[in-house]
Amino acid sequence: MNDSLAAFREAWADLRRLTYEFSEAVPAERWHATPHPAYAPFAKQLRHMVCVQGVYHQGLREGKVDFARKHEQYAGSLERAELLAALRAKDAELETILAGLGDRGAAELVVDFFGRTRSFTRYTAIMLQHEAIHHGEWSFYANLGGFPTPLGWKLNWGL
Repeated sequence: MNDSLAAFREAWADLRRLTYEFSEAVPAERWHATPHPAYAPFAKQLRHMVCVQGVYHQGLREGKVDFARKHEQYAGSLERAELLAALRAKDAELETILAGLGDRGAAELVVDFFGRTRSFTRYTAIMLQHEAIHHGEWSFYANLGGFPTPLGWKLNWGL
């Protein structure tokens, strides 16, 4: 197996597990809340994750991203169960895309990301970084929202 493909799958599964863990730990009374007016409520943050993942998938399939179309990726509600189901569907879609690429396809893939050519390894690193940036924001949400971060977060980062 292509080392970068295997490494991405492992890193994505680990990060996404933490996303689900946090999403399930947000108290109902904080689901539509924000710790600061400059930040979207958590429910909208999670919708953003679904929409952006759809754009990232487009890059893997077509070799180019179009963030202007990100809101076409999800038309559901901001309710927890529906958003988590959409995120799981995106994860299943990602696995289908990765399986279709295979080792050779991943090694040869190039993606136009805002006018810059990115290899599979660099492009998937951007995907991972995006997810991790939101995790940092969410630790802020928990701290100011008065609820604890999940156990996995404490074990991974001491947050």
